[in-house]
Amino acid sequence: MNLTQLRNLVIAAVLITGIGYFVFNQDEGSYKGRSKEDLDKVLPDLDLNQVTRIRIDSPDGSVTLEQKDATWTVSDRGNYPADFKKVGEMARVFEELKALTREEVGESQFARLELLPPGGEEKTGAGTDVSFLDKDGKELSRLRIGKSARRSSEEPDPMGMGMGGSSAGKFVLRTSDMAVFMVSDNLDSIESDPKSWLNKSSFYKVSKAAKVTVQSSEPEMNWTISRGTETDSWSLAGLGPDEKMSTSAANIFNSYMGFPSFVDVSTEQSLMENSKTIKITTFEGFEYTFNVGEKNSDGYYPMTIEVAGRFPESRTPGEGESDEDKAKLDADFARELSKRQEKLTQESALKGTIYLVNSWSVDSGLKKRSEFLDTGKESDEDGNNPISFDDIDTPDEEGVPPILRRPEGMELPVMPNALKDGGKSAEDLINEALENAVQKSTQGIAIPEVSQDVEKVSDEIRSDVESAAEKVAEEVEAKVPVTEDKEPSPDESAPPKVEE
Repeated sequence: MNLTQLRNLVIAAVLITGIGYFVFNQDEGSYKGRSKEDLDKVLPDLDLNQVTRIRIDSPDGSVTLEQKDATWTVSDRGNYPADFKKVGEMARVFEELKALTREEVGESQFARLELLPPGGEEKTGAGTDVSFLDKDGKELSRLRIGKSARRSSEEPDPMGMGMGGSSAGKFVLRTSDMAVFMVSDNLDSIESDPKSWLNKSSFYKVSKAAKVTVQSSEPEMNWTISRGTETDSWSLAGLGPDEKMSTSAANIFNSYMGFPSFVDVSTEQSLMENSKTIKITTFEGFEYTFNVGEKNSDGYYPMTIEVAGRFPESRTPGEGESDEDKAKLDADFARELSKRQEKLTQESALKGTIYLVNSWSVDSGLKKRSEFLDTGKESDEDGNNPISFDDIDTPDEEGVPPILRRPEGMELPVMPNALKDGGKSAEDLINEALENAVQKSTQGIAIPEVSQDVEKVSDEIRSDVESAAEKVAEEVEAKVPVTEDKEPSPDESAPPKVEE
């Protein structure tokens, strides 16, 4: 081979290598589908000052948030006030959203990335559209949120958070030019369910109830209870000569309606048919009227709320008040009056809306009148009559009811002393529990609570029983010699004697 041929071979090898490297990189780029466009805003033309409406459409539903008189509302819920903080945070996320990469993919890949329009009949492959509109309804920007992206196992996190295999963000599509990006924000807070955008922070709260009245078409559901001070017991109006009110049946009303919440609102007036009315007057001068409809299939009550207030406008000075004390007490009174008036203004705005509330916040107040009466069985703190001995059987000679009686033939385990403080054995502990149970039962305490006492003792000694059994077994094994199998002699037939 001469010098010219060698030179030509080298040139050819270089050309082939260069072409191969170029083709390889092209294939890799096509495979990854990415060209860097780091830190560029995905919606560069979005101006939040012009946005007065935000619409979210997903395969599962839609919601429209609209600004009315400087207040964001949920249009799909009768323009009920929206969670302003949540709306503002979402808007800022989209205004500042930046691309990690721009994805070089065609429309044929949109279904795989869940970037198809959400309005079609087929939900598979569809994304969620977030549209920003101005006061005239003109669309300013729209972004479609697709599937979550996961980093390959060998690809480093571009945000410096380690290697791949974890979530890398979301695929999104800018509808104005159909450009696809990958962003680091997961955008998981973007929901199309209207009730998730309602402002639930401003609701009522009843405290220091003085009088509760329930009115219904059912005669048994009509009653009134009241008390003179916050520390007094409740009394039932209209008690007959042979009727006596249970001392604990009304205790639930000490905090009734004091921890309210709602899950949704409605504009369907038909939900309030056959409603019951609950009226609560408080020692602070608030008057609440709740109209409660029938519980729906989801376990929620539809309820409307009206609030009124009657507050003293001035304070009567006490006898012998000094000028300094009077000035301080007058200032305290003025502050408290201002707080009550502010609370009244806030809660009065709830009028006219039908709220869907959890059943637990209402059920305990929808009692029948007979449930307040003393039937000879003391109620627990929630007003429920516990099981009594007469309901299950008669106690034995020692006063132990069958539910707590040790089954015949059951022997308690033999345990070393001093397994517990005071050297009490398992039998001592259980006997103490039984004695306490009998005492509690005679005092009107519910059987379930008594059973819990015994169960607690059993739990406490279980580990000691097991460890004691293991210890005894070890001692027996150590003191009994191990012998080979053979016919026992007369002396050997007797059990080995183990030293105590």
